[in-house]
Amino acid sequence: MYKLGRGTLHDDVAELSGASAETHRVCFIKFITFFAENVKDKYINYPTGEYLECVLDQFKKVGFPGAIGSMDGTHIKWLRCPYGKLYILIHF
Repeated sequence: MYKLGRGTLHDDVAELSGASAETHRVCFIKFITFFAENVKDKYINYPTGEYLECVLDQFKKVGFPGAIGSMDGTHIKWLRCPYGKLYILIHF
């Protein structure tokens, strides 16, 4: 989630976690694939019709033409967070 929320490199996440960049890369791909195939439709709703036109217009006005939404993964609650990783939730 840190990589998604911050757009960091796998090397950067590896330094924070102690696991290798390759481990993070493999896990990241598995997570994204699982989410896209199994969970996406439950949590992501795309605008349609007149609302879509309104959303496109609003994003264009603020400099993001063609955008239909945004997200910030850093605010997703981490249930049962290991105590040793608690600093990630507090400082990031």
